[in-house]
Amino acid sequence: MSLGYEETSLWTRSLGAQSQDPHGAQRAKLASAYHAFRERAAVLAAEIPQDLREYTVHDVTHLDALWEMADEITNGTVELTPTEAFVLGGAFLIHDLGMGLAAWPGGLAELQEEDGWQDILATCIYHCTGEPPQGDDLADPPERALLMAKETALRERHASRASRLAFVTWESRASGASYQLLENTELRERYGSLIGEIAASHWWSIEEVAARFSSDEPIGAPVDCPADWTVDELKLACLMRLADAAHLDERRAPGFLRAIRAPHEYSDLHWSFQGRLQRPRLAGDRLVYTSPRAFDVTDAQAWWVCYEALQMVDLELRSVDALLAERDRPRFAAKGVRAIEEPRRLAEYIRTENWQPIDARPRINNVPGLVRQLGAERLYGEEPLVAMRELIQNARDASRALQQVLGEQSRAIQVELQESADGHWFLTVNDFGVGMSSAVLSGTLLDFGQSYWGSQLMRQEHPGLGASGFSAVGRFGIGFFSVFMLGDEVSVISRRYDAASAATQVLHFGGGVATRPILRSAEGREVRHHGGTSVSVRLRLNPFEDGGLLRHQGRQFTLDEACAYMAPAVDCDIDARVGDEPLRRVINANDWRAIPGSALLRRITERPNYDYVFGRAAAPVEEVAERLDEIVVAGEVVARASLSPVPPSIGSNDGVFQASACVAIGGFRGGGDLGGVTGIVKGMPTTADRLRYDLVPDRQAWSAWASGQAERWCDWVNAEIADGNDEAFSIPQLVLRLGGDTQAMVFAQVRSGFIDSCQFAEWARERSEIVFVPRYTVDVQSGGDDAHRVWHRDDHALIQIADNVVLSGTYGQYGSWRLYGDERPDKNFAHELTDFGRPRNARGYYYVKQLDFEGLLMRIIAEAWSVDLASVLDGLLFYGDGEAVVGHDCQDMAHMAARDGWIARRP
Repeated sequence: MSLGYEETSLWTRSLGAQSQDPHGAQRAKLASAYHAFRERAAVLAAEIPQDLREYTVHDVTHLDALWEMADEITNGTVELTPTEAFVLGGAFLIHDLGMGLAAWPGGLAELQEEDGWQDILATCIYHCTGEPPQGDDLADPPERALLMAKETALRERHASRASRLAFVTWESRASGASYQLLENTELRERYGSLIGEIAASHWWSIEEVAARFSSDEPIGAPVDCPADWTVDELKLACLMRLADAAHLDERRAPGFLRAIRAPHEYSDLHWSFQGRLQRPRLAGDRLVYTSPRAFDVTDAQAWWVCYEALQMVDLELRSVDALLAERDRPRFAAKGVRAIEEPRRLAEYIRTENWQPIDARPRINNVPGLVRQLGAERLYGEEPLVAMRELIQNARDASRALQQVLGEQSRAIQVELQESADGHWFLTVNDFGVGMSSAVLSGTLLDFGQSYWGSQLMRQEHPGLGASGFSAVGRFGIGFFSVFMLGDEVSVISRRYDAASAATQVLHFGGGVATRPILRSAEGREVRHHGGTSVSVRLRLNPFEDGGLLRHQGRQFTLDEACAYMAPAVDCDIDARVGDEPLRRVINANDWRAIPGSALLRRITERPNYDYVFGRAAAPVEEVAERLDEIVVAGEVVARASLSPVPPSIGSNDGVFQASACVAIGGFRGGGDLGGVTGIVKGMPTTADRLRYDLVPDRQAWSAWASGQAERWCDWVNAEIADGNDEAFSIPQLVLRLGGDTQAMVFAQVRSGFIDSCQFAEWARERSEIVFVPRYTVDVQSGGDDAHRVWHRDDHALIQIADNVVLSGTYGQYGSWRLYGDERPDKNFAHELTDFGRPRNARGYYYVKQLDFEGLLMRIIAEAWSVDLASVLDGLLFYGDGEAVVGHDCQDMAHMAARDGWIARRP
């Protein structure tokens, strides 16, 4: 029975039986060896789905079909010698076998010994957890990350594995027998390496193929074969990549197998479109792909994936044709894919039903406009300092990467402002980090939205970096483009740390992103004698004038202040200078943890002279600085902060400035809406502009810190409240919100005055009925001769506080508290909310109020009465629910506040 590949022209004219063949023995030897080779490769290929179940078919039907594809692509334009056919066929057989663990006799353990495994695993852990691996994470990764790493490694390493596969030995545990894919020792030693290299080359770029197979001379014939049985490596490598790329038809995605494997999402789109395609044929110089069954609306996405796959095939055909023409070598018959230029033309061959394939995807026709809107002003706001922050961040990532690679401290980042002879100002950020290769300068750097860090290219260029614990601040691949906020003329000068000075390259933008940049070799003073990168931009505006670099939110910065403000907690040294001044150290790596507290508060402040907002300082800077405490999580300092005085204004010798919290993301300033706290808190970004983020401290860390802060601020809060500053109630309220103990801070008011939690417990213990009245429902005067006097809010009648009445309630806040963790951590009564989130009863009411003063009151009452909380809640009476209230005299406090309070009665 004839096998399909034996009927192809390439096989029959090379390894097929010939009449009156003087070299029949040698030809038959090669053909026999190939058949045996194929049988074992088929066994190995059948194991691939055990590890890559989502992928389309890579079994022996695919391996055989490559002969057909090569036949169609060449269509008689080239011939194969018998030795070429054997080498090419062998490459067909093994090119994908490394995609299954069966190709690794040692299984997963052997795969894990491959170069790059640790980097891949680190990337997958980061993908699954959002955090770079630390400590024992690589030794004990999450199961999901391990599975993802296995699949990624098999895909990325399968070509490399193919290059060695002819020499791999499998040992039988049962019999002790040894097996190899290519049994013929003579042929294995002669052609095993070449077969592996041709197979591996299908994964290379066309430039790598051209560079590796650059010789015009073929490999000579074996001594026992005719002299013309040579091997042309370039021809075989080109046929290998084209046949593999072009094999897209229903044999690769049988419908029944698709139903059994049930691939997910994007993988299923590949199964869907390949399951409809028929065998392509050559028409003129184009491959024609067809489908007898139309793609309806529900299969539209699969059609578009098909279109993109055929665009890739077309690109490969054109690239190979150009290479062969350039080398003056015989060109293949197929030079492209028919109708690929326009989706509606392709739909004539791969039909659609009840919809038209109009490519309506968002297009980047106006790249400059996109960069301006997404990469600059629209994304970051009209704040030029943000662009400088992004450049320093990129410099930091490169510096820290080199520190991990070499294991030594990196040099300081340099930020310079220089005025040219013609009056133009230039901002330059210079680092001494890993530097950029040509592939990065011409590719990843310019690929909007593509980050280099964590990519396959990074793993190739810097093996071991991913597994070293290195964590890049840049994640979204758009920060570089923010430089065009500042100006249109930009130069990027870079040299890899391990390259010679002469390898320094310059990427120059003469007119922003509206013109094509020029990549050239550095000249003269551009040449870097240390590795790293310099980014220089000619500023559109004078940096010291309105709208310029050093004007931010109405404040005039010096360059030193601007660097410290935008990178307040960075883990690299930063030097700065203007003009010919000597470089000054602006920031020492991680100095935010040790510098004087007053210096830290000044570093992060947004606006000086804040007295025009609040009129006075709520507290001196020295008092707030003394209260700065660290928050430590897993041995790492993740915050140095204090509760903020209210109003959030701090006084110093030169005026009043805002008490604000800086959320530092990778050491750089993020959003600024964190309320109630002043200092630096680490965060993790959730959006590219860093305006949205998650805080690093967890609830346990916040709780311990808040309790300590309550003790530090207690006297100040009590004094302020006694003096009539009701806003000061928001401080113990925030302590509660953070899960802390309010200590001796007063938070409620009874007839005798303000009381703290311990005093309230004693007060509650002596009463069998307690009436709660929110302070906002009445007018209360605190401080002075009229301390603790209460008036009716509507008719302003004076009210006496009854002996069993307690006043408290929620107060306003500065900034947002939404990121401080779960507002309702106790889930015991979560089920007592309606579908609309409203309390069904007192239990649901407590669930909503548990971190407010009311929740604290209810818990203290239960403890004072020695009953469980549920008993207190079940006996709670709400005003306005039809129950009688205490008294009906208009002077009675409870009656006057009847619309919002509640009554607790001892069970």
